[in-house]
Amino acid sequence: MKLQYRTPAGAWTEALPVGNGRLGAMIFGGVEKERIQLNEDTLWSGFPKDWNNPRAKDVLPQVRRLVMEEQYEEADRLCKEMMGPYT
Repeated sequence: MKLQYRTPAGAWTEALPVGNGRLGAMIFGGVEKERIQLNEDTLWSGFPKDWNNPRAKDVLPQVRRLVMEEQYEEADRLCKEMMGPYT
């Protein structure tokens, strides 16, 4: 797969996001001057620790059901139970 753009991203809001969920970057600028802005999750959420929410997998089927039933507000409310801190 190949990504190709007609013009370079001039601003951060036009940048190409890359990352793995813990370490991320926004890539923008041109060929002669490229800018890579890095971000790492502990900058925002404190020291590294296990942020996994074990209850999330139990809530997901209920959220999916609510979305299929077009009960979006209830699905949104329930989604918050899937999140961990600092989200």
